[in-house]
Amino acid sequence: MTAFRADSLPVSPSLNRVVLVDIPGVTAGFAGAPAHDWLATWSIAWLIETEPDVVAGIRGLGIDVPSLPPGREVTPELMVAAIDWPRGLDVLLQNATDSDAYAGGLRVAARLGEALGTLVYTLVTGPVAARVVRPDWPDERWDRWARVRRIVIGGGNVRGEVGARMVAEARRVLDTAGVRVDLTLAPEPESLVLRGAASLLDDGVAIDCGGTNLKTSRVQSALLAGAPVQVPAPGRVGAEEVLDTMVRALLPMIPSGDGPVAVSIALATYVDETGQPYADQLGTYAPLGHVEIYNAFAEAVARHTDRRLVPMFLHDGAAALAGARHKDRDTDAAIVLGTAIGSGLS
Repeated sequence: MTAFRADSLPVSPSLNRVVLVDIPGVTAGFAGAPAHDWLATWSIAWLIETEPDVVAGIRGLGIDVPSLPPGREVTPELMVAAIDWPRGLDVLLQNATDSDAYAGGLRVAARLGEALGTLVYTLVTGPVAARVVRPDWPDERWDRWARVRRIVIGGGNVRGEVGARMVAEARRVLDTAGVRVDLTLAPEPESLVLRGAASLLDDGVAIDCGGTNLKTSRVQSALLAGAPVQVPAPGRVGAEEVLDTMVRALLPMIPSGDGPVAVSIALATYVDETGQPYADQLGTYAPLGHVEIYNAFAEAVARHTDRRLVPMFLHDGAAALAGARHKDRDTDAAIVLGTAIGSGLS
C-alpha cells in the first residue's frame, strides 16, 4: 500500500469534548464534565453499574453484560465490555416493569436524558464556561449551533424504550430552561446513519462503519432494501485490514451482474470535502488518514472481487443529518449516540 499522509483535521466538530454546564434550577452535577463522560457507551455502562438492582435485572433477563474493568480509564477492554450494557437497559425497561430493577432503570434513563438536554442547552446557548475550555472552536462554530432549532437524535444507544425516555427527559430539561429547540427521536434510531448514507444513492449499497459494528444494506431508490446486516467493527488494526473488513461486509450485498456498483460509506472518522479521512485522528478508522482512500479502497476491492465498486465516503454525522433531512428538510442538526457521540450540523 502506497505511503500517504492526509491533512490534519483543522477544527474538530466533535461533541465528545464539549464541556457541559449546569442549568440553574434545572440540572446539577454535570458542570465541567465533557459530554462523553455521560453519553458515550462506556459512560452509560458506568452509570448503569451504579445501580446493582439494574445490573442484576439485566442479567436476569438473559443479557450477558460482562463486568467492567476497574477504574475510570477508557481502554479498549472497557469499550468491548461496555457494548451490550445500553441494550441491556432497554430490554430491562421493556420487560421488568414492576420491580426495583425497573425503578433503577428509570433513574438511569432519566439521568441520561438530563445529560442529553444539558448537552443541547450548552451547544445552543454557548455559555462562556463552555467556550473557554474549547478554544479550538471559533465563534462561528458556536454561532452555527445557536441558530439550530430542530435536532434529530439517533444511534444504537437510544433505541426502544430507553431512547424514548431519554429524549422525553431532554425535552423537559430544555422546556424548563426556556430553550426553544425541537428535539425528536429518529424512527429506528440505530439505522439513522445507514439510512442517510442510502439517501445519497439511487441504487447500490450503503454501509455504516461505526466504532462497534458495521451495518450494510442494499439500496433501491435512495431507500434501504431489506433488513441491514451487521458484523463486528475491525478493531485496532492497520488500514489494510480495516478496508478488507469493510469490503468483506459489502460483498454479500453486491447485486448480481458485471457492472459497477455505487457504494455510500459512512465512517466514524472525519473526512474532507473529497471524502479523504483526515490524519491524526483517534479510533478504529484513524489509519485511513494515512492512505489515499480511493486508491486503497480499490486495492482492497481487488483482493476480494473482480467487480468494480464506486465509493463515496462521508462522516457518519453527515450521513445522520442526511438521513434526518430525507424525512424532514427543516432539520438543522443530528446527534448520534453510539460508541461515542457523533453529530451533523447543517
